[in-house]
Amino acid sequence: FIIVGVFVVYPMFESVRLSLTMEPDSGKYPWREILFSGQYMDALWGSITLGVLTATASVAVGFLFAFMCARTNLKYKRFYAAMATLPVISPPFSLTLSIILLFGNNGLITRSVLGLTNFNIYGLWGLVSVQTICMFPIAFLTLVGVLHAIDSTLEEAALDLSASKMQVFMSVTFPLALPGVLSAWLLVFVNSLADFANPLILAGDFRVLSVEAYLEVTGMNRLGRGAALSLLLLLPTITAFFAQRFWVSRKSYVT
Repeated sequence: FIIVGVFVVYPMFESVRLSLTMEPDSGKYPWREILFSGQYMDALWGSITLGVLTATASVAVGFLFAFMCARTNLKYKRFYAAMATLPVISPPFSLTLSIILLFGNNGLITRSVLGLTNFNIYGLWGLVSVQTICMFPIAFLTLVGVLHAIDSTLEEAALDLSASKMQVFMSVTFPLALPGVLSAWLLVFVNSLADFANPLILAGDFRVLSVEAYLEVTGMNRLGRGAALSLLLLLPTITAFFAQRFWVSRKSYVT
């Protein structure tokens, strides 16, 4: 409780206090400036769009890896599982810099190998690609445990009743794994919203709230607006959390 109070509750309280305090230089209130500014609203929708695309792509890739490791007889599964977790332990900027060196305007692959001169890695789709590579291991680690926990005799019984493999997957495996899929999606979505390193380098003219909050504090010295933008990031996170809880609570997953 002491740790949570010092490192979570108190900073949240200070963020709320700063966001409601008039700025001494301009005499304006942070929330008024943020809510009526197209720049910050664009950053909010940019963060939500980036989070949704990244979470969806990461869960798709992570589920494929998890299904391969938990439900197939493929050789060298331990090697593939180890490779799938490597992006988690890589330094924050290393993957982004390597993507720029390979696929940037003068990248090794784009310029030297493919001869492309108008390819642009900066922006939304470059960010989605890099964040998917960085964050699909989160989905993989969540989903591989979920798939291992599903009793395989249920799938065998469906096969004995003449169901095809696709029918077994769609009617038994995936419905039972759905709570884990939604949990993995929520984890990746939250991590995408909070990601700062990749958007700082690759965003280009695409705006996200994490970078905007950082620039407000370090560049403009407006702590109130930075605090308000940080609190604004909580809205899509809390919304996604309660939507996930509501969706899971609608059905029964008891076998």
